[in-house]
Amino acid sequence: MQNKKALILARDGVTTRLLGQVIEKHYSEVTYLIEQAPSKWEVLKRRSKKIGWSKVFGQLAFLSLVLPFIKNKKRVSEIILNSGLNGNFELNPNQHNLININDSIDHLDQLEYDIVFVNGTRILSKELLSKISVPIINIHVGITPKYRGIHGGFWAIKNNDLENFGVTIHHVDSGIDTGKIIDQVRIKPTKEDNYSSYSILQYVAAVKRLNELLNENKEFYLHTFKSPDLPSQLHYHPTIWQYLF
Repeated sequence: MQNKKALILARDGVTTRLLGQVIEKHYSEVTYLIEQAPSKWEVLKRRSKKIGWSKVFGQLAFLSLVLPFIKNKKRVSEIILNSGLNGNFELNPNQHNLININDSIDHLDQLEYDIVFVNGTRILSKELLSKISVPIINIHVGITPKYRGIHGGFWAIKNNDLENFGVTIHHVDSGIDTGKIIDQVRIKPTKEDNYSSYSILQYVAAVKRLNELLNENKEFYLHTFKSPDLPSQLHYHPTIWQYLF
């Protein structure tokens, strides 16, 4: 364990607990700033300005009418169990709860940290980014730049692009999943996997790789990965017709 302090900006959930157990193993002190998830209405209203209400209603139909019936909790539990990680890991009590992660600016002045990890939060504001002078690291469940945004694994499969089913560990900048790539891991889903398990399969692979990088070099964030020349595209949740057809 290195005598350095880490700050995790996240929402509570399985992936944050997977990340936390690795980070707590490698850093002497870990502080969490945990934000609440925004309401569905807030997300839909914001997204409608980018892609229009017709696609947003299609996404809502998918999330409401399809996703509840394809969830595969057994497969998700199996992935975590086989990884050797603990999906019920108890985060250390050194945490603060926030409604919006971008309201954490005042907290930053009161905390000491040498590196920041991000998981599942809102997009960090430029004001917040400007207050952080240390590396900010994110795990993205997709191969960037081709599968930026949400559910990169699903879109790779839908595009018959299995060679780009994977995950990216990268620096955070003011764009959406556009930061400098530290490393990428390409994996293959099994026949038992579907939309509901792709992300956890990817995240587990990334956390295990992050653990390896930390074992190899505590300044792992200096590692650079030469990514293939891929087009850049931002993805969202599928609409019901995109998923079904």
